Amino acid sequence: MSIGVNLRDDILRGIILVQISLVQLIKSKRGLAIIVLSLVPSILAPLAIRPSSTLQAERLFVTASSVLYIGVIIPLICLMLGATTVNAEIESKKIVQVMVRPIRRADIVFWKYIGVIIAAFMIAVIDSAVLYNAYTGNGTISIELLYDVWYLSGICVVVYSSIFIFISFAIKKPLLWGVFIILFDRIAGFLFFMFSGAMSIYNHIINIGSNLDSLFPKLADISTLDSSILLAIITLSTLIFSIIMFQFRDVL
Repeated sequence: MSIGVNLRDDILRGIILVQISLVQLIKSKRGLAIIVLSLVPSILAPLAIRPSSTLQAERLFVTASSVLYIGVIIPLICLMLGATTVNAEIESKKIVQVMVRPIRRADIVFWKYIGVIIAAFMIAVIDSAVLYNAYTGNGTISIELLYDVWYLSGICVVVYSSIFIFISFAIKKPLLWGVFIILFDRIAGFLFFMFSGAMSIYNHIINIGSNLDSLFPKLADISTLDSSILLAIITLSTLIFSIIMFQFRDVL
């Protein structure tokens, strides 16, 4: 009985922690800037090339969603929310207000992670919906393609949020390293494409998409299951290391 009560209390405290993080994001200038800036490519990309057919519209939507959002913008959103926001709370001692409550450090990391996932995914859903609407003005693109992009965006958010939460606890100035990780991943994905592209997180995410629709490119000799397992390992390992690092970090 006590185990069930403790679990319920932990979940309730976690939900409150997530709610506080989301409210802070909505009210902050940083949060507003992230939302507005992330919408810019959704508005400008369709203006650059006007699709002349349904197939071209679908290809342009998938390309813009993959290259711009899943490849760059969503990781940057996760970086701003997961690394810089959490690190700013630590540096400004705001996180101490949470730690004086009966919440374990591991729970703080986990629920901060959940909060970043929810916030980043909400922004990603809005951005891709705007992009979809811009390319399918006459309703020619299948809605299933939008759902596929949302699915891949969710995977992208889950993986990159764990990585940037980790560097927020591992180093004091995570923004520079976060940008480096994103750029390295995209460059490595391009340079090592001749070696099946296995060096890139982005390539593995898109490889999973190839199982959803043929418009998403598939990595040679690497199954979608292999990509899923690798991304799961990266996510779980970085989250575990985040908890370990936070246990030993002095934030008081």
